[in-house]
Amino acid sequence: MLSLSSYVFNLIGSILCFIGCLFIIGHFFWIPLLRTSLSRIIIFPTFVLLLYDIISFPSFISKTADLYIMRSTIICNFQEAIIQYLILSNFIWSVCISINLLYLCFSPNKNLKKNQLLYHLCSWGIPLIVVVVTKIPNMISDNGDQCRFKSPNYIKFYLETILFMLFMLFNFIVAFITIKHIISGNLRESETTTTSVLFVNEKKITTKKIVWRLLLYPSILSICYLMTLVLSIYQFSTENYSSGVNNSISNNKVFTDYNNKTNNNSNNNNNNNNNNNNSSNIEILLYISKAIFLLQGFFNALVYLRSSKLRDRYKKITIFRKIFWRDEADYQSINDGFN
Repeated sequence: MLSLSSYVFNLIGSILCFIGCLFIIGHFFWIPLLRTSLSRIIIFPTFVLLLYDIISFPSFISKTADLYIMRSTIICNFQEAIIQYLILSNFIWSVCISINLLYLCFSPNKNLKKNQLLYHLCSWGIPLIVVVVTKIPNMISDNGDQCRFKSPNYIKFYLETILFMLFMLFNFIVAFITIKHIISGNLRESETTTTSVLFVNEKKITTKKIVWRLLLYPSILSICYLMTLVLSIYQFSTENYSSGVNNSISNNKVFTDYNNKTNNNSNNNNNNNNNNNNSSNIEILLYISKAIFLLQGFFNALVYLRSSKLRDRYKKITIFRKIFWRDEADYQSINDGFN
């Protein structure tokens, strides 16, 4: 029952992620002002997260309905490499957002558009290098229908774990610094080239709103991935411990008599049953952690919904204005009556 619940939760997370990403992408291309806002950089990690959701979904289907099409070692390795690439790219884009926040705090005259090329090179190039370096040692090692490695990939585990921990730590530090500057009011005025007539105080308020949204995107990613990171470390450590115990037992078998062999076999069976139960529990937790990670897309959409440019566009549509901004609609009707 718990296993089924984890699958259902994973499915819900995948669907909500898909809806949230499409919400951001659709409004980004629908509303021109969103493409010139300081928060426009969120569109790139949104595309990355959407691709991750789509590509990782066949693994979920194969677990529940045995519908994995053309299952093969090559397909499994290719899928795993793309998923690894997309997660790394998502984290690096979050670092780019955090760097923009630092510029808003410490370099008010910096033209953030000049960093776009460097951001793209890092966000698409570094994950490719990491995938190539970590995939080569275990390129032909495959573990059946689960599309996983038979032996632990030490290079992949340590490199990714260190990178993810550094990225998350950097994002949290930048969040703390940015919040401190928001409270003190030491932020750059946003969109100084806009043609709209705004007072200085109103510009500062607008800047705070945009910075708050930018601040939440990396924080949401770090929080949603935290459970996956902890479980990955735990799973890797337990698998290494189990393999070490099994190796020591197999090495000592030559020096045991028949009775000891019988006792060892029964103990080994009990250990195997315990290991299978632990693996099953970890598998369930990993599915739950993946669902939490996918909820990042839905939470990002909720943050994106707070954009004043997006809400102003919907206010121009009569039916939305009457439903969500009833007071403003009544005020507008009164003005129309006087006119």
